[in-house]
Amino acid sequence: MMNSEISDGSAKLIHMSRLIFKICMLLAFSVAFADKNEQDPAYCPPINQLVKDSTTGKWQAPGGWYSIEYSFAKSVAGFQLASFDGQSLGTISCVYLPSTNVPNIVIFNTQLVNLPKGENWFKQNQKLICTGDDVTACPFIPYASDESEKDINKLILEIPKR
Repeated sequence: MMNSEISDGSAKLIHMSRLIFKICMLLAFSVAFADKNEQDPAYCPPINQLVKDSTTGKWQAPGGWYSIEYSFAKSVAGFQLASFDGQSLGTISCVYLPSTNVPNIVIFNTQLVNLPKGENWFKQNQKLICTGDDVTACPFIPYASDESEKDINKLILEIPKR
């Protein structure tokens, strides 16, 4: 009888050890994944990435940036400001100075971003505005839904119970 009690006790101890190990591995994975999943700041496109379509007269840049109006500007002289339109989530538009005396170049992106924070962002007419000499003065964080946390929780709940 004593040997069977020891065997049952050992089996339970081994099972608990394996369960604790699995939980620790899941937690370690979630911490490692969270570090890799942190978003780097994004910026308006640098002026050397803006390209004017000669047919439509509209500007565009890599990453889904585009203008909606015809532009008389031949080239871009510099960055003027970034504007956030939204509440806790919204969109960014970027304003550039043309090299000639014509209206500014405004490009948009439909990607959602989180409410920008930083020393150069300030509220003006129900919008957040950021001014700077360079696009890097106006960082913003693209919105990413946090599916990884849900997946980790689901994995923990799916650990077999005995």
